[in-house]
Amino acid sequence: MLVTRVAPTPSGYLHPGNAVNMLLTSWLAQAHRGRLLLRIDDFDTGRARPEYLVDVFDVLAWLGVAPDDGPRGPAQFDAEWN
Repeated sequence: MLVTRVAPTPSGYLHPGNAVNMLLTSWLAQAHRGRLLLRIDDFDTGRARPEYLVDVFDVLAWLGVAPDDGPRGPAQFDAEWN
């Protein structure tokens, strides 16, 4: 089974390239009946901001991309994944 992921970094608002990557990766997983994982790339903690984390989930929702695993929102990320 194909397993792939998106790993946005909450160190700035997402840009069109992030959106394209999220869509293509989601479509790839769907086409191969695979799984899409969301991993928030939190290595750049100095520039991370709560509003950037919210933006990740807003963009995913706007695109209609629903990862199969990973945090479902900022609160869950902070509580269980961070």
